[in-house]
Amino acid sequence: MDYELIKNEFYEKGWCKVSNFFDQSLINDVKEELDDFIKVNTDNYDIGEIHFTEKNNLSAPKINTIHVLSYKSKFFKDLLFNEKVINLMEYILDDYVEPQWSQLFAKPAKVGLASPMHQDNYYWNIDGNRTVTLWLAIDKVFELNSGVSYYEKSHNLGIVNHEPSFAKGTSQKVSDVIINNLPKNSLVTPHLEPGDILLHHSCMIHGSKGNLSNHDRRGMSMWYKAKSAGIDKENLKKYENSLKEQLKKLNTEK
Repeated sequence: MDYELIKNEFYEKGWCKVSNFFDQSLINDVKEELDDFIKVNTDNYDIGEIHFTEKNNLSAPKINTIHVLSYKSKFFKDLLFNEKVINLMEYILDDYVEPQWSQLFAKPAKVGLASPMHQDNYYWNIDGNRTVTLWLAIDKVFELNSGVSYYEKSHNLGIVNHEPSFAKGTSQKVSDVIINNLPKNSLVTPHLEPGDILLHHSCMIHGSKGNLSNHDRRGMSMWYKAKSAGIDKENLKKYENSLKEQLKKLNTEK
C-alpha cells in the first residue's frame, strides 16, 4: 500500500479508493457482527441513533442507518481503532488521530433512503477541516444500488452553505443553488467490492440516491480527527439545535 500515493490523491481529488483494504475474512466477521448487533439492540436506541425506511405496501420498514455501532459494540470499537487504519489516518493528517465513531448505512434493496449532498465537517465543526472519513464497502457497491457520489475537488470550496434537509440520517444538505453551479461532469460514483474503502475529505460534497435496485448496499463509515485539531463549539451548538428541531418535527409526524 503506497501511503504517499493515497495521500496525494486524497488531497488532489478530495477522495480516493483503496482496493482490498480489508480481506474477505474480516468482511464475513463484520456481516455476522452486524446481524448480532441488530438482534441484541432491537429496542436499545435513543432518538436519532437509528433510522428506518419509509412505510410502504411491499414490506415493513427496514433499518436504513445506525449511528452508534462503536458505542454499543466492542467489535466495532476495536475495528475503529484498527492499527492498519490508524497508521493510514495519521499519515494523511500528519498528526496523531482520535477515532470518533462508526456508523452503518444499510440502504436495503428497493427501499433504501437517499442521502442528500452534504459535507461532513458542516456537522462536526473541526478546526482546519482536519478529519478523514473512511467508508467501507460490505456489499458490492455501484451506481444502480446507490453508491456514494462525490463532486470531485469540491473540498477546495471549504465549508459551504447548508440548509435543513429533514432527511433521516442526513439532517443538513448543501443548498440547491450551490449544487446547480457545480460542474456536472465532476460527479463520480466509484464502484466497490466488499473490503474496498473510500477515504474522503471533510469538505467533500457527497451523497447518494435512494436504492431502488434489487441489491442491498451496506456500508460502514468510520470517522477520525487530528488530535491537535480543536472544535468550533459555537457552530457545533448551532448544528445541534437545528438537528433537535428536525428530530422533533420528524417524530411529531410519525
